[in-house]
Amino acid sequence: MKVCLFSGTFNPIHIGHLLVINLAIEKFSIDLIYIIPNKIPVHKKKDFILPPKIRLKLIQLSIKELKYKDKIRVSDFEIKNKDKSYSFYTVKYFRELYKDSELYFLIGDDSLIFYKWYNFKQIFALVDKFIIIDRYYKYDSKQDFFNKIIKIYNSDINKELNWDLYDLINKNEFINKIEILGLPKIEISSTYIIDRLRKGLSVDYMLNKDAKRIIEKKYFTQFISS
Repeated sequence: MKVCLFSGTFNPIHIGHLLVINLAIEKFSIDLIYIIPNKIPVHKKKDFILPPKIRLKLIQLSIKELKYKDKIRVSDFEIKNKDKSYSFYTVKYFRELYKDSELYFLIGDDSLIFYKWYNFKQIFALVDKFIIIDRYYKYDSKQDFFNKIIKIYNSDINKELNWDLYDLINKNEFINKIEILGLPKIEISSTYIIDRLRKGLSVDYMLNKDAKRIIEKKYFTQFISS
C-alpha cells in the first residue's frame, strides 16, 4: 500500500491544496493520503493563523466533495502535540503505523532548504519517496530539481554545513527518492486569500463554500484588524 503524508499550515486550505491532493493520488496511485495541519509551524511566521481546530474543520469540510475522498484522511497528530511541528516526528509516527507500506512525503518546492530540517537524515531514511510539488520552478526533470538543490545549498552563506545532507547530495542518493508533481499555473495561496479578505474582496471559487462561510462569519473581523 502507498501511504502519503501532506503536512502544512493550511491557513486556510484552498483549491490549490485540493488540486495537489487529486493529482498526487492519480499520478502516483496513492492508496491513502493524510492531510496533517501544523499546530505551530516552525518555518513560517504569519501575522494571522487560524486556530488549529478551525483549520482542521475547514479541511474536513473541503474534502467532502472530492472524487477521491475515500482515500483521504485528516490527522490531528501535529495539532495534539504541545510543541512546534517538526516533520521528523510526524514521519516517524506514520512510519511506525504503516511498517509494511510505501511511505510518500508530499512537500512544496518552496521547502527546498532541506539542510535546515530537524533530523533530515532520519527523515530521508524513513521515507520511500519525496513528492515535490512543482509550483514555482517548473523543472524539466528530476536532475533539474537536483541541480536546484545543490545551487541553493552552495549559495546559502549563512548555513551551518549539514554533512549528512552534503553526503547524500554527493553520493547522488537523494535523487532516487524524488518524484516531481507538476501543477497547472494557479497563483493562489493562503496568504493571498487572507489578503483579499482584509481588502473586502471576493474569495469565491478559491475555497470550499462551507469553509468560506465559516471564515467570513467567524474570522472576518480578525482578518481586517490583524
